Amino acid sequence: MKGTNISDIFEDEKDFLFYHAPGRINIIGEHTDYNKGVVLPATIDRCIRVGMKKNNAGVLRAYSTEYPGLIVQEYPLVPIKREDGWVKYLKAILFILQQELDFTDYPGLDVYVTSDIPVGAGLSSSAALEVAFLFALNEIFSLKINPRNMAELAQKAENDFIGVKCGIMDQFVSIMGKKNHALFLNVQNMDYQYIYLPLSNYTFILIDTMVSRSLEKSDYNIRRSECLTGLEILKEFLNPQLKSLGEVKLKDILQLRNKFPPTIFKRIIFIVEENLRVKRMVRALQNKSFNQVGQLLYSSHNGLKYFYEVSCPELDFIVDYLGASEGVLGARMMGAGFGGCVLALIKKEKVNKIFSAIKGEYELVFNKLPRFLSVQITDGLLEKKISHI
Repeated sequence: MKGTNISDIFEDEKDFLFYHAPGRINIIGEHTDYNKGVVLPATIDRCIRVGMKKNNAGVLRAYSTEYPGLIVQEYPLVPIKREDGWVKYLKAILFILQQELDFTDYPGLDVYVTSDIPVGAGLSSSAALEVAFLFALNEIFSLKINPRNMAELAQKAENDFIGVKCGIMDQFVSIMGKKNHALFLNVQNMDYQYIYLPLSNYTFILIDTMVSRSLEKSDYNIRRSECLTGLEILKEFLNPQLKSLGEVKLKDILQLRNKFPPTIFKRIIFIVEENLRVKRMVRALQNKSFNQVGQLLYSSHNGLKYFYEVSCPELDFIVDYLGASEGVLGARMMGAGFGGCVLALIKKEKVNKIFSAIKGEYELVFNKLPRFLSVQITDGLLEKKISHI
């Protein structure tokens, strides 16, 4: 039986080039990126590794160690279908390049993918795959796409061809992340700055609920639609020139409260308050005010739970348990929601004790074990070295 190494899958391995794109945590600023607000993500030491070479065979041959089985599709590629599985992300990138850059001049590709980003945990494995593959195409075919445009193309590929109406945060930080720093990004104008993370005796850890979610099958797109409905109401009663919820002030929302259906009000009040929390988090980190950092994490979780309604019992259980544990400064669900991970800021010497305790309690309630993920803040794709196999 064949193995899963590149030499087991492809006949000629010598011409492969490899490109690494990291996953990310989002310290705070959830669901604000597609509302043109502010976010504070950071890239982590878990990545997608894409090996690629031209095969001159007129076919796309793709293999992932996460989903064993060589996939072969002839050019021209047919539209994305459900049975495409993970290869839909590769096809989406090729389609967006054809649509935006009229890029069709490739002789066929061999693609080999490895990953240590847990799928479905909310660490943006899909965005990492998109930008790693796009970066590989950019380098091998000399497309001369700049980093910002690369992130925009990857986002548009996911919006238009995958069907997830995501913002640009995941793709942008995967490219632009910086070691030991968070990236403070204003999506309205794409201005950004690096915020040093003075964690000292604390560390960010992730606890995976092991509730995997697919954004295409969740209420993610519904939340985006609800925000757009709220924006239209604001344009009618506040300012017809408004372009996004990122421009709206809290006092404006409160003054117009009776103009919104209750559900729409809850959605937009969360977005506006979350934008404020991101800015406060930046100041708290700059001032090394760790207690405030923790309070902002809890506040964000409560907003996601009660106002944006994207949490789940497993996420809430872990956050509540951590909130009652010594050595925990703060915790919140992270990512789009409906499953995935809790992000927590914990004293380093307490990490093992806390996770050992929570593991048994979680299993009793949910009949499954959570997964502990330690992460380090690392560089984005632009800092990764290109390597020959």
